Amino acid sequence: MSLSFVVGIRSAGDVNPFPQGQAALLQEETLPESNVRGDADGNGKVDIDDTILILEVSQGYRRSSPEEIRRGDMNGDFRLTEKDALQLLRFLALR
Repeated sequence: MSLSFVVGIRSAGDVNPFPQGQAALLQEETLPESNVRGDADGNGKVDIDDTILILEVSQGYRRSSPEEIRRGDMNGDFRLTEKDALQLLRFLALR
């Protein structure tokens, strides 16, 4: 039995698959663990990319990991919603 799959990056509704040989070369990048509230993507800084991630999850464009929920949940309801994105935008505007 032979199994095969396609790895791709979703961008603005388009899926751009990697050729099978390149997909094998991809490695998971390990980032330092972030405990900063609002740092949904875990890159160690709170920025507009975190707001975008929260909005993508809240609108169903992507799934979130438990870590993303923990870091991005601004109001403590254990979900990523538009309310979290708005609270994060307010925080960013006041910096």
